[in-house]
Amino acid sequence: MVEKYRRITFKILMLIPLLFSVFFIDTWILPQKKTNDFIVSYSLNKISHKGKYSSSSSESMRCYEFYTEKEHEFSTEVFIAENEVTIGTSYIFNIVTSVKSQTKDYSKKIVSGLNGLNLWLTIGLLVSAICSLLFLKFDKNLTENGFYNILLLNSFIAFILLYFMSFQN
Repeated sequence: MVEKYRRITFKILMLIPLLFSVFFIDTWILPQKKTNDFIVSYSLNKISHKGKYSSSSSESMRCYEFYTEKEHEFSTEVFIAENEVTIGTSYIFNIVTSVKSQTKDYSKKIVSGLNGLNLWLTIGLLVSAICSLLFLKFDKNLTENGFYNILLLNSFIAFILLYFMSFQN
């Protein structure tokens, strides 16, 4: 089993560092496109909490989602009162990486895209994939259980990452 699927698993796991490199270069190395834009609408995302033995529920705010005239979408932790903003987007994937109004910079408050928990899950998947690649390449006596652990760990982290990314925009 291990020898039969070692090569295809190695090739699939090689995609993770490659994709991370492209995202890293796009988001943090390449210059951003700056666009002056107007916020045309927003929505408030709320999370409902209901206790196990309670008949009532409570809601808490998760984030504000903003939609602009030039069809950019982004989410922030705080409300942006001004309509005119300058948006920085990445070149390849058009991820909103910075939002500035005339009076304040909201770039640190962005929660959409690869920010917050999604960034940490992506880094965890990258580290897990690199360790798994090293095991697959250099451990010639890899047991079937170890091979299953490699598959399941990386699959689980990828599933959790995709699940949380589905909530963002």
